[in-house]
Amino acid sequence: MWLRTVQAQRIGVLSPAFGLYHGASGETLDLEVGFVTDRAVRPEAGVVAGSLPGGRIARLTHVGSFDGLGASWERLGAWMRERGMTAGEDRWETYVTRPSPDTDPRDLRTELNWPVVG
Repeated sequence: MWLRTVQAQRIGVLSPAFGLYHGASGETLDLEVGFVTDRAVRPEAGVVAGSLPGGRIARLTHVGSFDGLGASWERLGAWMRERGMTAGEDRWETYVTRPSPDTDPRDLRTELNWPVVG
């Protein structure tokens, strides 16, 4: 669906995919999946324009399979708390390594980005 929209509107994809989680950690979350593009998308067929949060963020690069992402998010949260940082509710993952059926999970790189509020 998204690929057809991007191609039809001649939009350039400028980044790896990201997953933006809306809501506080530990609660039911709303997930928005997307890419940074060279211009805004005209909404159609369930594809909408969105944006990533701006401002100061704490970032950690997770190396390895997606199974370990939860522990990495916890580690990033603990690192922020140790430094007196307040974490925002929304946060996102950027999937630096594009997974494929042949990808060795040990080769995956995922950036965890958590906005700092206050």
